[in-house]
Amino acid sequence: MGRIYSNLKTIQRKIKETDYEPFRVILDKFVTLITYEDTYLMKRRRENKFVDLKNNGEGEELFLDCGGFGIIIDKEDNISIHT
Repeated sequence: MGRIYSNLKTIQRKIKETDYEPFRVILDKFVTLITYEDTYLMKRRRENKFVDLKNNGEGEELFLDCGGFGIIIDKEDNISIHT
């Protein structure tokens, strides 16, 4: 299991136990780091839309909903961006 996946899974568990607000900044910065050099994705990202972390269907993948696009992280830390 990859480090990014396991840390995001821990954040997801803590969000369910407590509140989303303390982790909002961490998830926003993570998405910014992934999409930093892609101006198309940065323009598609909505400023007032919070990044939402959820499971991707029945699989063991995590989905970050960024408003105009989504990021999927699997157990081996393979990251794919979908518009």
